[in-house]
Order: sequence, then C-alpha cells, then structure tokens
Amino acid sequence: MSMHTNEASYAPKSLLLQWHITERCNLRCAHCYQDNYARDELSFADLLKVLAQFKKLLATLNQRAGKPLHA
Repeated sequence: MSMHTNEASYAPKSLLLQWHITERCNLRCAHCYQDNYARDELSFADLLKVLAQFKKLLATLNQRAGKPLHA
C-alpha cells in the first residue's frame, strides 16, 4: 500500500486467509515454516473469536469496496 493511500478507504482486490487450526502436525515437511510443535492449541471459543474477527474484516473491506455484505 502506498504511503499516500488513505487507510480508511483501502480495500484489497483479494484476500487470503491461511488458517492453521491445529499445531499437532508432526510430518516436518521440508517446505513447512512451522518450527514450534509444542504450542498450546486455541480453545474452540477462541477459534470462533478469530473467525468473527475475520468476518468483521471482510465486511469492512466489502463495504469500502462498495460490495454487498454477505454473512
């Protein structure tokens, strides 16, 4: 984003959410950037909070772009 772009009106053309819902994978794939396999898992309630935050972000960006809001 340009330093001259108004942050309040910025809306990207696309957005990707890469969400690792578990830290339990132990395959240690060569291409994987995960380096800490002993982290605590988020609770289901915390996962729902993350999802709600992402939905709020999408709604805000859609509103900025003049797109209809979807649930």
